[in-house]
Amino acid sequence: MRFVPFNEVEKSAWDALVEASGDGWLYQTHGHVVWAGLRLEQLSFAVYTDSGQLKAVMPLYLQFGTPHMRYPALDFVVRGINYLCARTINRRPLSLRRLITGYAGPVLAPDLGAKGRRKLWRLIFTHVDQIAAQKRADILEVRLTDIAQANMPPMRPAANPLWEVGVYEPMTVPPRLFVPLDLLKSEEELRLGMDQDCRNEVSRAQREGVLTREGVENELPLYHAIHASSWARTGARPQSLQHYQEMYRYLGGDRIKIFFAEYQGKPVAAVMLHLFKDSAFYWGGCSYPDAQKVKANNLLLFSAVLWAKRAGLKRFGIGLFDCAPGANMKEYTVGKYKAQFSADWFEALEGARYYTSRGLRDASERRRQVLRARRARICV
Repeated sequence: MRFVPFNEVEKSAWDALVEASGDGWLYQTHGHVVWAGLRLEQLSFAVYTDSGQLKAVMPLYLQFGTPHMRYPALDFVVRGINYLCARTINRRPLSLRRLITGYAGPVLAPDLGAKGRRKLWRLIFTHVDQIAAQKRADILEVRLTDIAQANMPPMRPAANPLWEVGVYEPMTVPPRLFVPLDLLKSEEELRLGMDQDCRNEVSRAQREGVLTREGVENELPLYHAIHASSWARTGARPQSLQHYQEMYRYLGGDRIKIFFAEYQGKPVAAVMLHLFKDSAFYWGGCSYPDAQKVKANNLLLFSAVLWAKRAGLKRFGIGLFDCAPGANMKEYTVGKYKAQFSADWFEALEGARYYTSRGLRDASERRRQVLRARRARICV
Protein backbone atom coordinates (compact mmCIF):
# COMPACT_ATOMS: atom_id res chain seq x y z
CA MET A 1 0.00 0.00 0.00
CA ARG A 2 1.11 3.57 -0.75
CA PHE A 3 0.11 6.62 1.31
CA VAL A 4 -0.25 9.70 -0.89
CA PRO A 5 -0.57 13.26 0.52
CA PHE A 6 -3.83 15.08 -0.11
CA ASN A 7 -2.39 17.66 -2.50
CA GLU A 8 -1.11 14.89 -4.80
CA VAL A 9 -4.50 13.19 -5.21
CA GLU A 10 -6.82 14.10 -8.08
CA LYS A 11 -10.00 15.81 -6.91
CA SER A 12 -12.18 13.67 -9.18
CA ALA A 13 -10.73 10.40 -7.84
CA TRP A 14 -11.03 11.55 -4.21
CA ASP A 15 -14.67 12.60 -4.61
CA ALA A 16 -15.60 9.50 -6.64
CA LEU A 17 -14.55 7.27 -3.73
CA VAL A 18 -16.45 9.40 -1.19
CA GLU A 19 -19.55 9.28 -3.40
CA ALA A 20 -19.40 5.49 -3.88
CA SER A 21 -18.59 4.48 -0.31
CA GLY A 22 -21.10 4.01 2.49
CA ASP A 23 -18.51 5.63 4.79
CA GLY A 24 -18.45 8.80 2.73
CA TRP A 25 -20.33 12.00 3.34
CA LEU A 26 -19.89 15.72 2.67
CA TYR A 27 -17.29 16.15 5.41
CA GLN A 28 -14.82 13.90 3.58
CA THR A 29 -15.21 15.46 0.13
CA HIS A 30 -12.27 17.20 -1.50
CA GLY A 31 -13.90 20.62 -1.14
CA HIS A 32 -14.58 20.21 2.56
CA VAL A 33 -11.04 18.99 3.21
CA VAL A 34 -9.67 22.08 1.43
CA TRP A 35 -12.01 24.34 3.43
CA ALA A 36 -11.01 22.76 6.75
CA GLY A 37 -7.35 23.12 5.79
CA LEU A 38 -7.64 26.89 5.40
CA ARG A 39 -7.27 27.29 9.18
CA LEU A 40 -5.49 24.05 10.11
CA GLU A 41 -2.33 22.30 8.96
CA GLN A 42 -3.37 19.93 6.18
CA LEU A 43 -2.26 16.31 6.77
CA SER A 44 -4.99 14.39 4.91
CA PHE A 45 -3.95 11.48 2.71
CA ALA A 46 -5.16 8.72 0.39
CA VAL A 47 -4.25 5.03 0.29
CA TYR A 48 -3.42 3.34 -3.03
CA THR A 49 -2.53 -0.25 -3.82
CA ASP A 50 0.84 -0.90 -5.46
CA SER A 51 -1.04 -1.28 -8.75
CA GLY A 52 -2.52 2.23 -8.42
CA GLN A 53 -6.06 1.53 -7.16
CA LEU A 54 -7.49 4.08 -4.72
CA LYS A 55 -8.71 2.19 -1.65
CA ALA A 56 -9.21 4.84 1.04
CA VAL A 57 -9.08 8.54 1.85
CA MET A 58 -8.48 9.99 5.31
CA PRO A 59 -9.12 13.60 6.41
CA LEU A 60 -6.53 14.66 8.99
CA TYR A 61 -5.40 18.02 10.35
CA LEU A 62 -3.04 19.41 12.99
CA GLN A 63 -4.59 21.90 15.41
CA PHE A 64 -2.78 23.96 18.03
CA GLY A 65 -4.56 24.80 21.25
CA THR A 66 -3.94 25.91 24.81
CA PRO A 67 -3.88 23.03 27.31
CA HIS A 68 -6.61 22.97 29.93
CA MET A 69 -5.30 24.62 33.11
CA ARG A 70 -6.57 24.21 36.63
CA TYR A 71 -6.01 27.86 37.50
CA PRO A 72 -7.26 30.75 35.29
CA ALA A 73 -4.17 32.88 36.04
CA LEU A 74 -1.88 30.09 34.81
CA ASP A 75 -4.00 29.68 31.70
CA PHE A 76 -3.59 33.41 30.99
CA VAL A 77 0.22 33.17 31.36
CA VAL A 78 0.44 30.14 29.02
CA ARG A 79 -1.65 31.90 26.37
CA GLY A 80 0.58 34.96 26.64
CA ILE A 81 3.80 32.96 26.24
CA ASN A 82 2.43 31.13 23.22
CA TYR A 83 1.29 34.37 21.63
CA LEU A 84 4.66 36.09 22.10
CA CYS A 85 6.60 33.07 20.82
CA ALA A 86 4.35 32.77 17.77
CA ARG A 87 4.99 36.44 16.93
CA THR A 88 8.77 36.30 17.47
CA ILE A 89 10.05 32.81 16.64
CA ASN A 90 6.96 31.42 14.86
CA ARG A 91 6.58 28.62 17.43
CA ARG A 92 4.11 27.90 20.22
CA PRO A 93 6.13 25.83 22.71
CA LEU A 94 3.34 25.42 25.27
CA SER A 95 0.58 24.64 22.79
CA LEU A 96 -1.25 21.34 22.76
CA ARG A 97 -0.68 19.65 19.39
CA ARG A 98 -3.87 17.88 18.45
CA LEU A 99 -4.40 15.66 15.39
CA ILE A 100 -8.07 15.78 14.43
CA THR A 101 -10.27 14.40 11.67
CA GLY A 102 -12.86 17.17 11.96
CA TYR A 103 -16.36 15.87 11.41
CA ALA A 104 -15.14 12.87 9.44
CA GLY A 105 -13.26 9.59 9.52
CA PRO A 106 -11.69 7.27 6.95
CA VAL A 107 -13.59 6.40 3.76
CA LEU A 108 -12.91 2.92 2.42
CA ALA A 109 -13.60 1.52 -1.04
CA PRO A 110 -16.99 -0.26 -1.28
CA ASP A 111 -15.49 -3.43 -2.79
CA LEU A 112 -13.68 -4.36 0.42
CA GLY A 113 -15.00 -7.19 2.58
CA ALA A 114 -15.09 -7.17 6.39
CA LYS A 115 -11.59 -8.66 6.68
CA GLY A 116 -10.15 -6.25 4.12
CA ARG A 117 -11.74 -3.29 5.91
CA ARG A 118 -10.23 -4.26 9.27
CA LYS A 119 -6.80 -4.71 7.71
CA LEU A 120 -6.96 -1.36 5.94
CA TRP A 121 -8.23 0.43 9.06
CA ARG A 122 -5.18 -0.83 10.96
CA LEU A 123 -2.84 0.30 8.18
CA ILE A 124 -4.44 3.75 8.13
CA PHE A 125 -4.11 4.29 11.87
CA THR A 126 -0.57 2.92 11.90
CA HIS A 127 0.24 5.62 9.35
CA VAL A 128 -1.58 8.20 11.48
CA ASP A 129 0.65 7.17 14.42
CA GLN A 130 3.71 7.79 12.23
CA ILE A 131 2.41 11.24 11.32
CA ALA A 132 1.77 11.91 15.02
CA ALA A 133 5.40 11.06 15.78
CA GLN A 134 6.67 13.34 12.99
CA LYS A 135 4.48 16.23 14.13
CA ARG A 136 5.05 15.59 17.86
CA ALA A 137 1.29 15.38 18.39
CA ASP A 138 -0.07 15.05 21.92
CA ILE A 139 -3.55 13.75 21.11
CA LEU A 140 -5.45 12.14 18.23
CA GLU A 141 -9.20 12.80 18.11
CA VAL A 142 -11.30 10.92 15.57
CA ARG A 143 -14.98 11.49 14.95
CA LEU A 144 -16.70 9.29 12.39
CA THR A 145 -19.52 10.83 10.35
CA ASP A 146 -22.63 9.48 12.08
CA ILE A 147 -24.95 10.52 9.24
CA ALA A 148 -23.02 8.42 6.66
CA GLN A 149 -25.00 5.44 5.39
CA ALA A 150 -22.63 2.88 6.94
CA ASN A 151 -23.11 4.47 10.38
CA MET A 152 -26.89 4.79 10.35
CA PRO A 153 -29.47 2.10 11.22
CA PRO A 154 -29.81 -0.66 10.13
CA MET A 155 -26.16 -0.75 8.98
CA ARG A 156 -24.78 0.94 12.08
CA PRO A 157 -22.02 -1.18 13.70
CA ALA A 158 -22.85 -2.79 17.02
CA ALA A 159 -19.62 -1.48 18.56
CA ASN A 160 -17.53 1.58 17.85
CA PRO A 161 -15.11 0.45 15.08
CA LEU A 162 -12.44 2.77 16.49
CA TRP A 163 -11.98 0.31 19.35
CA GLU A 164 -10.39 -2.17 16.93
CA VAL A 165 -7.51 0.18 16.21
CA GLY A 166 -6.89 1.36 19.75
CA VAL A 167 -8.71 4.71 19.49
CA TYR A 168 -10.99 3.85 22.36
CA GLU A 169 -10.83 6.64 24.93
CA PRO A 170 -14.16 8.52 24.95
CA MET A 171 -13.82 12.19 24.04
CA THR A 172 -16.39 13.04 26.71
CA VAL A 173 -17.57 11.22 29.85
CA PRO A 174 -20.29 10.06 29.57
CA PRO A 175 -20.04 9.79 25.76
CA ARG A 176 -21.98 12.18 23.55
CA LEU A 177 -25.12 10.98 21.79
CA PHE A 178 -26.20 11.39 18.16
CA VAL A 179 -29.78 12.30 17.19
CA PRO A 180 -30.95 10.87 13.82
CA LEU A 181 -34.35 11.15 12.14
CA ASP A 182 -35.73 8.62 9.66
CA LEU A 183 -37.34 10.71 6.91
CA LEU A 184 -39.10 7.65 5.48
CA LYS A 185 -41.55 8.06 8.37
CA SER A 186 -44.71 10.07 7.79
CA GLU A 187 -44.87 13.73 8.81
CA GLU A 188 -47.21 12.80 11.63
CA GLU A 189 -44.81 10.11 12.88
CA LEU A 190 -41.97 12.66 12.87
CA ARG A 191 -44.11 15.07 14.86
CA LEU A 192 -45.08 12.39 17.39
CA GLY A 193 -41.41 11.39 17.68
CA MET A 194 -40.66 14.72 19.33
CA ASP A 195 -41.19 15.10 23.05
CA GLN A 196 -44.37 16.81 24.26
CA ASP A 197 -42.70 20.10 25.18
CA CYS A 198 -41.18 20.36 21.72
CA ARG A 199 -44.55 19.76 20.04
CA ASN A 200 -46.13 22.37 22.30
CA GLU A 201 -43.52 24.95 21.34
CA VAL A 202 -44.01 24.24 17.63
CA SER A 203 -47.76 24.71 18.05
CA ARG A 204 -47.30 27.90 20.07
CA ALA A 205 -45.03 29.44 17.43
CA GLN A 206 -47.68 28.71 14.81
CA ARG A 207 -50.35 30.37 16.97
CA GLU A 208 -48.09 33.40 17.48
CA GLY A 209 -47.96 33.84 13.71
CA VAL A 210 -44.33 32.79 13.15
CA LEU A 211 -43.68 32.01 9.49
CA THR A 212 -40.78 30.08 7.98
CA ARG A 213 -39.22 30.31 4.54
CA GLU A 214 -36.24 29.12 2.52
CA GLY A 215 -33.32 31.49 2.16
CA VAL A 216 -30.99 32.02 -0.78
CA GLU A 217 -27.21 32.42 -0.98
CA ASN A 218 -27.26 36.23 -1.24
CA GLU A 219 -28.98 36.27 2.18
CA LEU A 220 -25.83 34.89 3.78
CA PRO A 221 -25.06 38.31 5.39
CA LEU A 222 -28.51 38.16 7.06
CA TYR A 223 -27.76 34.68 8.39
CA HIS A 224 -24.40 35.89 9.64
CA ALA A 225 -25.93 38.90 11.41
CA ILE A 226 -28.28 36.63 13.36
CA HIS A 227 -25.44 34.19 14.06
CA ALA A 228 -23.15 36.95 15.36
CA SER A 229 -25.87 38.33 17.65
CA SER A 230 -26.81 34.89 18.97
CA TRP A 231 -23.26 33.72 19.70
CA ALA A 232 -22.17 37.02 21.25
CA ARG A 233 -25.22 36.90 23.54
CA THR A 234 -24.13 33.53 24.92
CA GLY A 235 -20.47 34.50 25.32
CA ALA A 236 -19.15 32.51 22.36
CA ARG A 237 -16.95 33.93 19.62
CA PRO A 238 -18.95 34.26 16.36
CA GLN A 239 -17.59 33.03 13.04
CA SER A 240 -16.75 35.67 10.44
CA LEU A 241 -18.83 36.30 7.33
CA GLN A 242 -15.77 35.20 5.33
CA HIS A 243 -15.96 31.81 7.08
CA TYR A 244 -19.43 31.21 5.62
CA GLN A 245 -18.54 32.64 2.22
CA GLU A 246 -15.63 30.22 2.00
CA MET A 247 -17.98 27.41 3.05
CA TYR A 248 -20.20 28.16 0.05
CA ARG A 249 -17.20 28.38 -2.23
CA TYR A 250 -15.60 25.07 -1.29
CA LEU A 251 -18.63 22.94 -0.38
CA GLY A 252 -20.86 24.20 -3.19
CA GLY A 253 -24.01 26.27 -2.85
CA ASP A 254 -26.21 23.33 -3.83
CA ARG A 255 -25.06 21.49 -0.69
CA ILE A 256 -26.09 24.23 1.73
CA LYS A 257 -29.62 25.31 2.60
CA ILE A 258 -30.66 28.23 4.81
CA PHE A 259 -34.08 28.70 6.41
CA PHE A 260 -35.43 31.75 8.23
CA ALA A 261 -38.21 32.25 10.75
CA GLU A 262 -40.04 35.58 10.62
CA TYR A 263 -42.22 37.25 13.23
CA GLN A 264 -44.23 40.34 12.43
CA GLY A 265 -42.44 40.61 9.12
CA LYS A 266 -38.91 40.54 10.57
CA PRO A 267 -36.37 37.65 10.54
CA VAL A 268 -35.82 36.39 14.09
CA ALA A 269 -34.08 33.02 13.63
CA ALA A 270 -32.13 31.02 11.06
CA VAL A 271 -31.05 27.44 10.45
CA MET A 272 -28.36 26.07 8.13
CA LEU A 273 -28.40 22.53 6.72
CA HIS A 274 -25.68 20.63 4.89
CA LEU A 275 -26.90 18.26 2.17
CA PHE A 276 -25.17 15.28 0.59
CA LYS A 277 -26.31 12.11 -1.12
CA ASP A 278 -29.74 11.29 0.37
CA SER A 279 -29.40 12.99 3.74
CA ALA A 280 -29.29 16.34 5.51
CA PHE A 281 -27.35 17.49 8.58
CA TYR A 282 -28.28 20.34 10.91
CA TRP A 283 -25.10 22.41 10.81
CA GLY A 284 -26.24 25.22 13.07
CA GLY A 285 -28.98 27.58 14.19
CA CYS A 286 -29.12 31.06 15.63
CA SER A 287 -31.74 33.55 16.78
CA TYR A 288 -32.48 36.99 18.13
CA PRO A 289 -34.01 37.24 21.64
CA ASP A 290 -37.49 37.79 20.14
CA ALA A 291 -37.39 34.29 18.65
CA GLN A 292 -37.24 32.72 22.10
CA LYS A 293 -40.31 34.64 23.25
CA VAL A 294 -42.47 33.20 20.48
CA LYS A 295 -40.73 29.75 20.36
CA ALA A 296 -39.61 30.22 16.76
CA ASN A 297 -36.55 27.95 16.98
CA ASN A 298 -38.42 24.66 17.33
CA LEU A 299 -40.84 25.50 14.55
CA LEU A 300 -37.98 26.55 12.27
CA LEU A 301 -35.97 23.35 12.75
CA PHE A 302 -39.06 21.15 12.37
CA SER A 303 -39.94 23.04 9.16
CA ALA A 304 -36.42 22.29 7.89
CA VAL A 305 -36.94 18.60 8.69
CA LEU A 306 -40.22 18.58 6.75
CA TRP A 307 -38.54 20.36 3.83
CA ALA A 308 -35.86 17.62 3.72
CA LYS A 309 -38.53 14.91 3.76
CA ARG A 310 -40.52 16.56 0.97
CA ALA A 311 -37.32 16.96 -1.04
CA GLY A 312 -36.99 13.17 -1.07
CA LEU A 313 -34.13 12.82 1.42
CA LYS A 314 -34.03 9.72 3.63
CA ARG A 315 -32.07 10.76 6.73
CA PHE A 316 -31.72 13.87 8.84
CA GLY A 317 -28.99 14.33 11.45
CA ILE A 318 -29.83 16.76 14.26
CA GLY A 319 -26.28 16.41 15.59
CA LEU A 320 -24.55 15.50 18.84
CA PHE A 321 -25.42 16.38 22.40
CA ASP A 322 -24.01 15.85 25.89
CA CYS A 323 -26.36 13.85 28.11
CA ALA A 324 -24.94 15.51 31.25
CA PRO A 325 -23.86 19.11 31.90
CA GLY A 326 -20.18 19.92 31.70
CA ALA A 327 -17.88 22.92 31.71
CA ASN A 328 -19.44 24.26 28.48
CA MET A 329 -23.00 25.03 29.51
CA LYS A 330 -23.89 26.48 26.10
CA GLU A 331 -23.04 23.19 24.40
CA TYR A 332 -25.14 21.26 26.91
CA THR A 333 -28.13 23.61 26.49
CA VAL A 334 -27.96 23.36 22.70
CA GLY A 335 -27.71 19.60 23.08
CA LYS A 336 -30.90 19.42 25.13
CA TYR A 337 -32.61 21.37 22.36
CA LYS A 338 -31.47 18.80 19.78
CA ALA A 339 -32.55 15.87 21.94
CA GLN A 340 -36.18 17.05 21.89
CA PHE A 341 -36.65 16.05 18.26
CA SER A 342 -36.27 12.27 18.61
CA ALA A 343 -36.34 9.54 21.24
CA ASP A 344 -33.83 7.49 19.20
CA TRP A 345 -30.31 8.36 20.34
CA PHE A 346 -27.05 6.57 19.54
CA GLU A 347 -23.63 6.84 21.08
CA ALA A 348 -21.43 9.04 18.89
CA LEU A 349 -18.75 7.14 16.96
CA GLU A 350 -15.73 9.06 18.21
CA GLY A 351 -12.66 8.43 20.29
CA ALA A 352 -9.21 9.62 21.26
CA ARG A 353 -5.66 8.35 21.59
CA TYR A 354 -3.02 10.02 23.78
CA TYR A 355 0.57 10.08 22.60
CA THR A 356 2.24 12.12 25.35
CA SER A 357 1.96 12.77 29.06
CA ARG A 358 0.93 16.34 28.19
CA GLY A 359 -2.00 15.01 26.18
CA LEU A 360 -3.01 12.69 29.00
CA ARG A 361 -2.79 15.52 31.56
CA ASP A 362 -4.95 17.70 29.33
CA ALA A 363 -7.63 15.00 29.13
CA SER A 364 -7.53 14.51 32.91
CA GLU A 365 -7.79 18.24 33.57
CA ARG A 366 -10.68 18.57 31.12
CA ARG A 367 -12.54 15.81 32.97
CA ARG A 368 -11.85 17.46 36.33
CA GLN A 369 -13.30 20.71 35.01
CA VAL A 370 -16.42 18.89 33.84
CA LEU A 371 -16.87 17.18 37.23
CA ARG A 372 -16.39 20.46 39.10
CA ALA A 373 -18.97 22.15 36.89
CA ARG A 374 -21.47 19.34 37.45
CA ARG A 375 -21.00 19.38 41.23
CA ALA A 376 -21.45 23.15 41.34
CA ARG A 377 -24.75 22.90 39.47
CA ILE A 378 -25.99 20.00 41.59
CA CYS A 379 -25.29 21.96 44.80
CA VAL A 380 -27.00 25.15 43.61
